[in-house]
Amino acid sequence: MCPNCGTAVDANAKFCQACGIELELEAGSEKREGTYLSHIASSGPVSTAEPQRRQLTVLFCDLVGSTALSERLDPEDLRDLLQAYQRACSEAIARYEGYVAQYRGDGVIAYCGWPCAHEDDAVRAISAGLNVIDAISYLDSAERLRVRIGIDTGLVVVGGATDARGSFLADAIGETPNIAARIQSLAESGAVLVSERTAKLTQGSFNFMDRGVMQ
Repeated sequence: MCPNCGTAVDANAKFCQACGIELELEAGSEKREGTYLSHIASSGPVSTAEPQRRQLTVLFCDLVGSTALSERLDPEDLRDLLQAYQRACSEAIARYEGYVAQYRGDGVIAYCGWPCAHEDDAVRAISAGLNVIDAISYLDSAERLRVRIGIDTGLVVVGGATDARGSFLADAIGETPNIAARIQSLAESGAVLVSERTAKLTQGSFNFMDRGVMQ
């Protein structure tokens, strides 16, 4: 069973087909600090949880030009490319102990602040977003992938449940995920766009460009 989402996986699988985390490393290699392996070892496996009220930083990542890719590529090639993209996102986010909650087509939703909370979760989320942009630029692919990322921080009710297939699904309820999704849609290609409240929590850690008021 996947230690992250509980999905049944093949004994030889290196990645979970449901949540994308790395299940094992190649023989003789060391555990890399910041990967899901070290994160799970320190925090324990995620299981079905009662809803909790949390301050959460939510990251929405969307692949730019995915419709054009689907028209241009063979379905099998597209599948392989999307799987490589999801793995790169998962590893980049895990480096900052973020939690990939869902994959929605070519989109990735991640939480910083659940199930493990840190004082600097907003900083971790932005760092993870920048890391995602960098990671996908190094994918071994003929296609140059670009993403846009939106981030917001606020109070939510977050919990999870196991579906009929045994996959653990985490869900955050509140305005924060909605705002993060809207911000993502306003972000420029290859950029991380954050809300004002997230920027205030991370002052001194990043250089920001004010994009003005957006409806």
